Amino acid sequence: MLLLMVGTTIVAQAQVSCPVCKNLAVAVSSQKDDESKPSKNIAVWNRSSCASLFYGKGSYICQKGGYAYESQLKRWELALEDRDKFPLPLVKCVYSFPLPPKATGVYSQEFSSLKKVKHSLHFWCVTDASYFEKIRVYAKTHNIQLTLEKGRVKGQSYVYLSKLTEQVAASDR
Repeated sequence: MLLLMVGTTIVAQAQVSCPVCKNLAVAVSSQKDDESKPSKNIAVWNRSSCASLFYGKGSYICQKGGYAYESQLKRWELALEDRDKFPLPLVKCVYSFPLPPKATGVYSQEFSSLKKVKHSLHFWCVTDASYFEKIRVYAKTHNIQLTLEKGRVKGQSYVYLSKLTEQVAASDR
């Protein structure tokens, strides 16, 4: 629940609902990450030394689906390693993107409204020219934005890809 206050007078009271499952979201600060289980949302709790500072005051998370609302950027986001755990299914070409052997990726969805959803995947892998050619062809075939960063770490490359989907209103069909 969001309270807007002037002095001690309550001006407005609002509830934040998850746009995917419609359940009420709760303040991120009221939740804890259970490190004995996979993260509910890696964007909020990434368990690294470079933790996310975006999900502070004014940010909410859906306890059912894990989508988190970031108040500064005014967007919802869910990031997971398990592509099958998204309540709103990932777009097929991101879901089926060919990962190299032994690579683990982080899948993500970001949106301000469900009319436009950015589906993405990022991962580290061994630098391999033949693999990179294969994924360039896949990206071009599926109209995926693909970024390859080589050389930041010797012998390793960072791969980021995204696909924006736009929902057509029923009246526009």
